[in-house]
Amino acid sequence: MKNWAVIGWMMVCLWGCTPAKEQFDFSVFREKLDLIKDTSKKAGRDAALRQLQDTLHTGSLSPALARLIRYDFDRDWNNRAGNYAAELAFADSVIKELRMSFAEEGDFHRQMAIICRQRGNAYIQLGRSDEAAASIQEGLREVPFIADTCARGMIEIQGYSSLAYARFVVGRYDQAITFYHRALVDYPSCRFDSEGEFKRQNLRNNAGMAYIAKGNADSAQAEFRLAFDDIRRYGRLFPDKQYNVNSAYGVVCSNLADVMMQLGRLDSAAALLRSSVQLNQRHEPENALLSRIKLMDVSVRKADLGAAGELKRTIRAALDTTRSAEAERRFARVSAAYFAAAGDTRRAFRQQVRYDSLVSSAAQKQSEGRESDLLQALELAASRNKVTLLEKENSIQHLILILGVVGIISVVLIGTIITIYSLRLRTRNREIVLINEQLNSVLSNLKNSIQTQNRMMQVVAHDLRNPLIAIRQISEAGYSESGSERFQAVANSAREAAAIIENMVKADNAPLNRQPTDLMSIVVPCVRMMQVKADEKQLTLTLSGAEHALCRIDANGIWRVLTNLLSNAIKFSHRGAGIRILIEDDATKVRLSVKDTGIGIPTDKREEIFDFHTGMSRPGTEGEESNGMGLAISRRIVERHDGKIEVESAPGLGSVFVVILPKA
Repeated sequence: MKNWAVIGWMMVCLWGCTPAKEQFDFSVFREKLDLIKDTSKKAGRDAALRQLQDTLHTGSLSPALARLIRYDFDRDWNNRAGNYAAELAFADSVIKELRMSFAEEGDFHRQMAIICRQRGNAYIQLGRSDEAAASIQEGLREVPFIADTCARGMIEIQGYSSLAYARFVVGRYDQAITFYHRALVDYPSCRFDSEGEFKRQNLRNNAGMAYIAKGNADSAQAEFRLAFDDIRRYGRLFPDKQYNVNSAYGVVCSNLADVMMQLGRLDSAAALLRSSVQLNQRHEPENALLSRIKLMDVSVRKADLGAAGELKRTIRAALDTTRSAEAERRFARVSAAYFAAAGDTRRAFRQQVRYDSLVSSAAQKQSEGRESDLLQALELAASRNKVTLLEKENSIQHLILILGVVGIISVVLIGTIITIYSLRLRTRNREIVLINEQLNSVLSNLKNSIQTQNRMMQVVAHDLRNPLIAIRQISEAGYSESGSERFQAVANSAREAAAIIENMVKADNAPLNRQPTDLMSIVVPCVRMMQVKADEKQLTLTLSGAEHALCRIDANGIWRVLTNLLSNAIKFSHRGAGIRILIEDDATKVRLSVKDTGIGIPTDKREEIFDFHTGMSRPGTEGEESNGMGLAISRRIVERHDGKIEVESAPGLGSVFVVILPKA
């Protein structure tokens, strides 16, 4: 009984020493957080953290609030640095600290709603859209508990806007539109500041973009008109914000021009784009540049090649001073269309190849960024294990200090408990140290593997591609001067080797820009360009079928598929033969077929030709080499369009490749 009395007395003492949860004060939190953020911008991150530590030592901050500020500062720091995996980890730490150290009253719900949305935005950057939506919705469930009506309204607006974007990036446009409209519901309830009111037109603009992606041009046009109304209202409320007004007008004009282009109202689109350029050229040169590229596209569609040529020269000069990867990609695509319309198929082909290269390069950088995020996540996990070890050791010291005041009667029992707990803790510490060493080893191996892969790709791209281009150009020049078939053979070999390299370095996961498109508008210029290659074997390309087969496709991706199919048909057809391209459509789908009378494909090889890993390749009818990757890449592109590619063939009887796509 005496032992149980002693234990009961100890539990009462320990219960009395347990700190109560603090009440969260949002204003104090924001004040201190903004203070160290300002210090980091002026004097660097280390100076900001020293300032936070000094504040803790003076007693003006509790340890729990100091930890919360430190976690949120590190989250924001990694967000601005683009380290989204690390940002996600620190956002989780903020949420954990809020739940552990602060009572669920006061401003707790307000900060929880904000941090859950910020965590959702980090998930979006990492390509984890469903997890992003779940995190944002978790934050929105906190909104009804926020007392301040206008603060509640703005947090709800921001939450539904982020939720809409999470749905937009994965193609769920109906849900995105619903959430954008839901975000607009809160505006009549409060008068927001300049930033809050400016977001209203941005929500309208984003809803219009979702309607464009969905293919609903009329609804998109209505949203953009409402955005113009919101911009005019903003200008009346904040007359000193004319810069924001002009910038917003320029963006909406450019987006509305996309709608006009879809509806075939090219003159209206051109007028809107000229207004966008005028509004943006002083303060937003990149937006002005992108609008000029769209204007060049409109001129090409109107067959006004003179105006398109003038714009092309202006854009080329602007790209020398305004660096924009997106502008470079769009300019290459529109330039290919310009040269194709002008009948210069060789230069059109070069620009198309350049566009494909820029898209592949962007996809490769995105992949490398995600690998970097993985490394940072592993480093952060290793660091967290070390912190956990130190916190446990600190807990032991704190426990010993508290138990020291209990008295002589409890000393023996306390010593026994500490001894047992210490033995268990040492075992766990050894396990943590072992796990930490394993993580560091995995991290080191992963770094070495990624570095080796990057070096290998650089060697392929730099040491092989450029010399092959030089060999091909010299050989073609020699053939032109002497007519020697040997020069022509060298040029053909160099061209095929260059194709192998291109297929090695091109990524097949580049983002698609699917728009309602008349398939014939892509097939005609592609066939015209490939006829140049067919002429080398005296082949005839014949195009027939439906003239207005509308599909929702990425024009550049389908161009690449058709180029691969025609290239194969030319390669495996006998000199003087014919190749037939046929477009057929019915109520639900469009069929694009390429038929040749070449050497055909054995039945047991039909699936291997679409497989990256088998690398099946055969020489053409005149010894042309094949890299075995074009059809595999084509299948990936078609499947990402919710379509399929089929082949019918027999040895010696030719082949028919059929691309089946859903109608718009």
